[in-house]
Amino acid sequence: MHPTLLLAKSQPLALNYWKAQLEEAGYTVLPFCKKASDWLSVIRQTKPYLLFIEATFANNTGLELVRQTRLLHPATRCVVCVPALPAYYLKAIEVDASGYLPDNIGDPAEVLHCFEQVGQGYRYISPIFSAVLPLPPSRNKKRSMRYLTVIGRYCALSPRDIRPGRLVSN
Repeated sequence: MHPTLLLAKSQPLALNYWKAQLEEAGYTVLPFCKKASDWLSVIRQTKPYLLFIEATFANNTGLELVRQTRLLHPATRCVVCVPALPAYYLKAIEVDASGYLPDNIGDPAEVLHCFEQVGQGYRYISPIFSAVLPLPPSRNKKRSMRYLTVIGRYCALSPRDIRPGRLVSN
């Protein structure tokens, strides 16, 4: 049996779909709340292992709920569904979630893989975000191998992909 999970989806159909998928996979899905204050109360009481939330949940307060969850219960892993736009993605990185999935994801296999990676203590970033991952600006175009290795590890790239000149998506 997998640990408890708090699910936050804006659309009732998506909520029901993911609830059924996750329960079938063995997760215990806690009751759904519509207000941020209710979410924080549930987090205080149940201390869920995992929060699966949309960035755009409840009038775009999803990222704020992730931030507050991390403050209230740091052990809760937070997986956030983010629109594949640089502005949203950069805001999501600021709240330091454990996993980043595309908004409106419909692939249970990727979601469960993300949960597995997050459960093992890794950060999961969906491959779809490789197109919007900005590299920090630099006056010097040459990067040290150490810098490329660190960025490559953060982006989950293979050693072959982090050679100088290969850090750009194919």
